[in-house]
Amino acid sequence: MQKGQDAFDVFVATNPVDEFTLPGPDSAQARDLLARIIATPRQPLAQPARYTRRRLVIAIAVALLALASMAAAWLLTRDVTDPISVICYQDVSLDSPAADAPNEGSLDVDLCKPAWEDRILINEDLTPPGTTPPLVGCVTERGSLAVFPTSDTEACARLGLANINPESVPAGAPLRQLQADLVDHFSQQQCQPMEAAQRDVAEILSANGFSNWQIQLSPGEGGDACASFGLDIETQTVDLIPIP
Repeated sequence: MQKGQDAFDVFVATNPVDEFTLPGPDSAQARDLLARIIATPRQPLAQPARYTRRRLVIAIAVALLALASMAAAWLLTRDVTDPISVICYQDVSLDSPAADAPNEGSLDVDLCKPAWEDRILINEDLTPPGTTPPLVGCVTERGSLAVFPTSDTEACARLGLANINPESVPAGAPLRQLQADLVDHFSQQQCQPMEAAQRDVAEILSANGFSNWQIQLSPGEGGDACASFGLDIETQTVDLIPIP
């Protein structure tokens, strides 16, 4: 290329195609080519990979957030699956002195009031002896109820426990009534033989709507043994236990 010569002129000069041999714009070949171009479907342009990766990252983040929310909800609220075991604590600590709540009564933190009123539990830093402080109920890992003397609504989370799912509370009433009826029955018996206890327990289960439960006789002291009992809610079994 000579100095000062235009690059486009050079490109035209070196074009190997002879323009005089090409068909004109009105020729059949040109019209056919135009028709084929127009009939060819347009393909969408491929999206840059960075946008695809960004959508993937956002989707993963949303999924992780959903899982975290589900886990938080499970930790914050749980069902009371063992409504019979209610433990009343003297302080806001799982290591503080504690007392068992009565077997009878609705599943509520008020089950622990007698322990405070009867001075079984005393914490003068919170309330005068014989009076009941504010009470908060939490659900333990095994599904039982733990009651602490506090008005702090975040106490359960601080202790690594869950708040009570209120929908699970009504379901605990029949089990608590069954426990109360069994306690009442055996407390009235001076010494009931195992076979008689098995018959009576079957009637109590049926009367409370637990006919599908099993009665398990534990090996023990022989024919002169007196019957006691234990409930296994997970296996839906009443264990009859012989005692001297």
